[in-house]
Amino acid sequence: MTSLSSGGIIKFDLKAWDEKLHRQVVSNRQTFKILNYIYEGYFDKRSEPPLLVASTLLIQGM
Repeated sequence: MTSLSSGGIIKFDLKAWDEKLHRQVVSNRQTFKILNYIYEGYFDKRSEPPLLVASTLLIQGM
């Protein structure tokens, strides 16, 4: 994996943590499937910098 060997990271921009809210934007099923694949297969290979970073968009009032 290029990010692992180069010292880079993989960043996911999650539109919402809650699936119901996320579905209003887009389905998160595939996103979580990919996140899980990276976490289970590669996450423990390097701690600094972290290989995987996920962020969640905060929407005021939702």
